[in-house]
Amino acid sequence: MKRFIKLVEQAYKQLALFFQPSYSFTIADDLPVKLEKHRVYILGEPSDPWAVALECPCGCHSIIQLNLLREAKPRWEYSISHNRAITIKPSIWRKAGCKSHFFIRKGKIVWA
Repeated sequence: MKRFIKLVEQAYKQLALFFQPSYSFTIADDLPVKLEKHRVYILGEPSDPWAVALECPCGCHSIIQLNLLREAKPRWEYSISHNRAITIKPSIWRKAGCKSHFFIRKGKIVWA
């Protein structure tokens, strides 16, 4: 019975991920005044970005900015797949406010 429950939970997570909206990305010189939902902003020159930013996916409307500079810590990295889906590593964990903890993998939010 425990195995069945585990399988159902895994199927539910996969199904929820399938129906979740995908995050797209935009390269911008500066952060816009109003951020679009489900969009990651890559800030700086395309060859030398310095940050990524997005609206918190929990719905609290906070702006999350993540450092990409190699010499600074903490820092994140992003990659774009062949079908233009963005992945950000490591996880994003807000220590204040809503305290959301999640990953962005292949354009989808995966809650930790």
